[in-house]
This record gives sequence, C-alpha cells and structure tokens, in this order.
Amino acid sequence: MRFIMTCVAVGVIAGGSLARVGVAEEKPVSLDKLPEVVSAAVKKMFPQAKLVKATSEEEEEDEREYEVTLIDGDKTIDVTVDEEGEVESLEMAIPLDALPKKVTKTLRKRYADWKPASAEAIYEIEDGERELEYYEILLQSTDSKQREVKIQPNGKIAHDEHEHDEADDED
Repeated sequence: MRFIMTCVAVGVIAGGSLARVGVAEEKPVSLDKLPEVVSAAVKKMFPQAKLVKATSEEEEEDEREYEVTLIDGDKTIDVTVDEEGEVESLEMAIPLDALPKKVTKTLRKRYADWKPASAEAIYEIEDGERELEYYEILLQSTDSKQREVKIQPNGKIAHDEHEHDEADDED
C-alpha cells in the first residue's frame, strides 16, 4: 500500500511540474513598456493602426513573444511579434459572410447543429509576406455551448477543439 501511495504522490508531483513546463502564461504589457523593436514592427506593417493592448508570453529557451492588439479602420487585428521584432503571425477578425464558399460548405456539412458566432483569418508571416493558414471559427450550439474549429481555405478541417478533447478523453 505504501508503494502505491508513493507512486501516486510522485505521479501527481511530476504531472504538476510537467503541466507548468508546457504552459506559457500571457502577461499584460503596458503599451509604453512594449520593446521599441516590437512596436516599430507593428507600426511598419500597420502605419495607420491604433495599438490597443499587448501581452507577452515566455516561450521555450527564455524567448519572449508579444501579442499586440490593434484597430486598423474597422478591423481588429492581433499581431504576434518575437522579441527581435520579427512579425510571426496575424489574426484578423472577419465578417462571417466573408468566409470562402468551401469553408461555409464544410461548416454546413460537418457542423449543421452549430451556428458560427465569429471568425478570424489566421496568417503566417514569412519574410514579410502574409500566407493565409486557416480560418478560426467560433461555433455556438442551441444550448449555448461553444466550440472552435480551424478550417483551411480549401475547406479541409485543420483542427477541431472538440474532437481533440474527445480523443484525449478516450486515452
């Protein structure tokens, strides 16, 4: 019995330590405390935009990433920038009626019982060029449950948060 309790205790301690290692915590950053290279990179890409808020997150090997939220015209955009000022990705809120037909077809076919609530276009930035990776769509059920899906422009599902959670439950 003592052996079993020891194994359980070690498992709980190790599991807690592993969980903390894999989770980076976002911390708010005052816009006036944002590193100059980060704000300069965002302003270069969106010169007319108004910076609204920022967070920082420590990644692996003590590297820091910043997410800057801005308003550009009527668009809300989240820009992810590394500590050296390199823009890594963009998340742009888009109207649901701006989703491509292949994406809306997938939504109707696979998620008929769910209603799209909001959508974002997710871009990866490579050498200053935007490449559309997928659309992130927040779905809502009739009983107010929410689910997030990521669908590529060709209509293929890149990730379904709910299906991933169910797979974890089966393990």
